[in-house]
Amino acid sequence: MGMIMKNELDPVFETLGLLCSCYQSEETRDETIKELNEIGIDGEAFYQKHFKILERYEKYFKDHYVKTENEEFFFKDKDQEWILILIVSVTENKEWIQSLDGVTDKELRDTLMSIIIDDGVNSEELSRQKIPCIKNELDIIEFLEPLDMDEGKKWHLLKFLHRPRFWMEYLMEAIRKNIPVYEKALASVEKPLQTLLERYAAHKVERFDRLFTSFLSQAVVYPTLVAPAIQLILYSHGYQGLFLELLPRRGKSTDAAKDAVIMKLKALSDRSKLDILCILKESKKYNLELAGTMKLSASTMSHHMNVLFSCGLVNIEKKNGKVYYCLEEDAVMDLIGDLKQLLL
Repeated sequence: MGMIMKNELDPVFETLGLLCSCYQSEETRDETIKELNEIGIDGEAFYQKHFKILERYEKYFKDHYVKTENEEFFFKDKDQEWILILIVSVTENKEWIQSLDGVTDKELRDTLMSIIIDDGVNSEELSRQKIPCIKNELDIIEFLEPLDMDEGKKWHLLKFLHRPRFWMEYLMEAIRKNIPVYEKALASVEKPLQTLLERYAAHKVERFDRLFTSFLSQAVVYPTLVAPAIQLILYSHGYQGLFLELLPRRGKSTDAAKDAVIMKLKALSDRSKLDILCILKESKKYNLELAGTMKLSASTMSHHMNVLFSCGLVNIEKKNGKVYYCLEEDAVMDLIGDLKQLLL
């Protein structure tokens, strides 16, 4: 199959993201601006200029979406780690949306458990070698107990894993009933979205394209509006935010050089990110290796790596079917060169 780069949104991913947005707090805007600031962008100005289409898209959906039974179990007060579990389980098994006939509790539970403990080393399939045999609720508790997550999330996962088919039926129903609402929300922003899609097709961001092709040999990669500033790589799917090409990139102009310098120096001003680069200077590492060395949770480490990748300071290499982070030495030399050009 090879790599297929779509120029249209994925209805399943977008609908799931929009359902999550219905339960976002009032602080979401401030959190987005803060994250943009962390990579050296004027977050407030960037948000004001580019995020109106997202606000209109989400508002239309929230005003019209079909409420379904037990939806709060999936979407209320949930963090990114929980949402990622939902995203992977649904987008990698889209046939479940139409029917779970023939899908057993064991199959669903094994899939969810594989996602929960995936170490990110093998990029193209979930490893099931470490999945224990689950006979009762106590076995699930023993599986969850050593995981690096708070007790509230473990309790929530316990409920999900104890009756996975029961809960998955409700999640599939919520998505299935709201795909038509997503389509109408999409129509409400059709004109500005078309402009974004045309720009996306014409100006693919080279470093993100390189990421997908080095990470996956076979995948379908979609642009996304519901998460417009992310790059997300799963197992047979990838998602690339429509705002990514708006991020500062190295160029010939003085303004481009200034933007690139600010972006990188902002990342390096955080001691943890600088420590990560120092570790990667010595050898390539995968996510859990870095997390263990830095004594950080996997989710915190992923956040740091997203910032460093957005700045171009790290890259990803694939070797023997495994994926490793590595220092992008050329980007460091570019930073030194830009500083010399601007200041000496």
